[in-house]
Parts: sequence; structure tokens; C-alpha cells
Amino acid sequence: MKKLLVLLGVFLLILTLCALAEEDEAREVFKSGDFEYALLPDGGAEITRYKGEAEELDIPSVLDGHTVTAIGDRAFSACFSLTSVTVPNSVTSIGDYAFYLCISLTSVTVPDSVTSIGEGVFDGCSRLTSVAIPDSVTSIGDYAFRSCSSLTAVAIPDSVTSIGDGAFFYCRSLADVAIPDSVTSIGEDAFANCGLTAVAIPDSVTSIGEDAFYFCCSLTAVTIPDSVTSIGEDAFADCADSLTFTVERDSYAAQYCRENDYKYTYSDAPDLLKD
Repeated sequence: MKKLLVLLGVFLLILTLCALAEEDEAREVFKSGDFEYALLPDGGAEITRYKGEAEELDIPSVLDGHTVTAIGDRAFSACFSLTSVTVPNSVTSIGDYAFYLCISLTSVTVPDSVTSIGEGVFDGCSRLTSVAIPDSVTSIGDYAFRSCSSLTAVAIPDSVTSIGDGAFFYCRSLADVAIPDSVTSIGEDAFANCGLTAVAIPDSVTSIGEDAFYFCCSLTAVTIPDSVTSIGEDAFADCADSLTFTVERDSYAAQYCRENDYKYTYSDAPDLLKD
């Protein structure tokens, strides 16, 4: 199994490098020290690739007189030496898979200017232990923190309205997460294979995707409000045997528990346990 995972990682890395080469051919790329960048229509700079070997890196806010406003897709992917990164305040967007497979990365500082955490940004950063998501962020993209198996804590700000598919998939060390009232949907596989022990779904959420909390083996308590009107297939499959839901009377969640033979109790009668 380990050999298979290694081979898969190498294959994905090759695909990443090929994609980078194709993008570089499509537009003019400039070099500044260990950085490669392209100019944006507004005159700002987008970092397209970092080729250094720093362990602790403060990404510059200016390259050759151009303000760095964007970090491009896969710009820092597979930078195996990186242990910590600070993103400058000038940056407003971070591209997909920007820090993919940075396997030594343990900490990241993201400025308040960033509005979204894109698809797969920290996918495969297996040593990342914590991350502070700024209040400016409104969405967490698909697979943003997938396989961050050392991630123990994450603070999701009230500005976030959606948590993408597989956003925290296989975050095995993530035992606790507070989902803010601003979130309206939880994507498929969003927290599957996590170490969560209890989850409170806020009143703002209307849908929970398929396999959203699948195989959360330590999950024993879930509170679902009556605002939820859709729960995907196997959303809570293969969780702890003692898993008990707290639901509202005559709610969609109560019906869901009955149809799927889950233990549940009512919020106004916590001692009234139903199988």
C-alpha cells in the first residue's frame, strides 16, 4: 500500500509539472530571484512558480517594482523544504493547489485581503497542524485541506458561507470544528474520515452533502436544526456505534434518523432517547 501511495504521489507530481510547463508557454513569464511571475492586466504580479529551497518563507509583496497581488495555480506545489509561509497583505487571491504536496509545511499565515481559499490549496500538506482563516474569506474550496492529517484545529470565520466538497477529507487529527452560522451548505465528503467527536450544525445550513461525515469513527454526538432539509446518502455512515443525534420534533432530521435507524433525541427532551 505504501509503495502504491508513493507511486501515486510521483504520478501526480509529474502531472503538476506538465501542467505548469503548458501554462508557462501560454504567457510571458519573468524571473526575480527564486520566483517566476506573470503580469496581470492591472499591472500587478502573479507568482507562477517558486524554485527556491527555503524552509521559512515570507513571500515578497513586490517583484521588480510590481505589486504581488496573486499566487497562481500550483505556484508552490511540491516545495518539500517549506515549513512555514507568510502571505503578504497585497495578495487577494490564492490559486488552486497553490501549496499542494508541501509535505513539510506546518504553519501558514494568510492576510485579511484574501477572499477565498481555492480548490486543493493545501491538499496533501500532511504536517500542517493549524491554520487561521481570515475574516475576509467567504468560501473554502473543494479539497482545500484534504489529507492534512496533522491538522488539529481550524477556526472558520463567520464570513464563510460554503464549505466545499472534500474540504477537510482525511483530516484524521481534527477532533473539533466550529461551523459558523454563516455557512449554508456543507459539501460532499467535507469532513469524511476526520477525528471529530461532536458536531453542531448551525441554523443557517440547509443541506448536508453525501458522505459529509462518513467514517468519522469517533463521532458520537451531532445536533441538526430544522433548517436542514436535505441530507445526502451515507452522510453519517460508519461513524461511532454510539452516535446520537439531537433534532427538532417533526423535522426533516428526525425523519432522517427514523429512516436510517439512528439513535436520536429531541432538543426539548434530551432524556427521551429513541432508536
